[in-house]
Amino acid sequence: MPFVVSRESAGQRLDRFLSLRIRWLSRSRAQRIIEEGAVDAAGRRLRPSHRVLAEEVIWVYRRPPPEPPPPDLPVRVLHEDDALVVLDKPAGLTMHPTSRHRLHTLTGFLRQRYPGTVARIGHRIDRETSGVVLATRHLEADRALKALFERRAVEKLYLAVVRGRPPEREGVIDVPLAPAHEGPVRIRMEVRPDGLPSRTRYRVLLDAGPYALVAAEPLTGRQHQVRAHLAAAGCPLVGDKLYDRDGEIFLEWLAGGGRMTDDLRARLVLDRQALHAWTVALPHPILGDRRRFTAPIPADLAALIERHAGPGWREALPSFARSGPPDWL
Repeated sequence: MPFVVSRESAGQRLDRFLSLRIRWLSRSRAQRIIEEGAVDAAGRRLRPSHRVLAEEVIWVYRRPPPEPPPPDLPVRVLHEDDALVVLDKPAGLTMHPTSRHRLHTLTGFLRQRYPGTVARIGHRIDRETSGVVLATRHLEADRALKALFERRAVEKLYLAVVRGRPPEREGVIDVPLAPAHEGPVRIRMEVRPDGLPSRTRYRVLLDAGPYALVAAEPLTGRQHQVRAHLAAAGCPLVGDKLYDRDGEIFLEWLAGGGRMTDDLRARLVLDRQALHAWTVALPHPILGDRRRFTAPIPADLAALIERHAGPGWREALPSFARSGPPDWL
C-alpha cells in the first residue's frame, strides 16, 4: 500500500505519519507495521524514526491476517421476492470483503443464493450488529430503495442494551457527529459543533440491573449514530469496544490481533456490542405497499436481558401493526 507524503507532513517521524494517515492505528501499532515491512520508492527498508520528506512515497507491506471463522449462526432470509430481499444478519458477519474478512461476508451470501444476478445491499450495519438488512435483486429495485432512503421513508428501529441509563426515560438525542480527529482511535464518531446534524429518538423500555434495554430510532443516517449518541448520553452499549471507555478496550483488542481474552470478556460482558437492528418498515420499492420486517432478538442479547430483568422482559417490547409505526412513537 503506497502513501505519498504531503508538504504539511514533511519532517514527521514515519510512525507518527502512518498513525495520522490510518485513523485506527496507534503509534505503537504503526511501529510494528513499519518493522514488518515499510520501504521507500527504491526498496530501502525504513525505520519508525525515519523522517519523511515532501512528495516521498512510502510503501507498506503487510501479510493478510488469517480470516476468522464465520459466525456460528447462519444468515436467515426473512423475505424474498423478485425485487426485495430482507435478511437477518448474525453478529460477526461483515457486509463487504475487507483485508481481514474476505470469504465470509453478506455480499458473498447474496452471490451464492442468487447466481447470475447482481444483488445489492441497500444499507449498512456494523459487523458486530445483528438484525435486519435490506437488499435488492435488480437495478430498478436498487434505485428505488436508495430513493426511499433519501426521502427518509424507511423506518429503522434498534434494540440496545446499555450500561447505565440516559438522563431521561425517552427523548431525542440531537447533537452533531463528526469523525474523531484527536486521540488514539480515529475511526470513532464524536460530538462536535462542526459535525453533521444527527438525531436519534429513543425510549428506555426496561431497567435490567446495571443495564437498560433501549429502543432507538435513528432519524438521520450517520456512521455509528446509535452507538455514538447513546455513549454521548452517558450510557454506552454493553460490549462496545469502540465507544465504551474512550476506545481503550478497542486498542487492547486490536493489539491482541482481534482476539477476545478472558480479561476483555469480563470487562465487556458480551463478545460483541449489544445492538440489534430489530425492525424495518418501508414501502415496497417496486409494489409500493408499506411492509414491516422484524428480526428475532438473538439468544445472546435475550440471555443477558433475562439474567438481569427476569423471564417476563419481552412484555416491555413495543407492539407493531404489520405496516404501522411502533406504539411508542
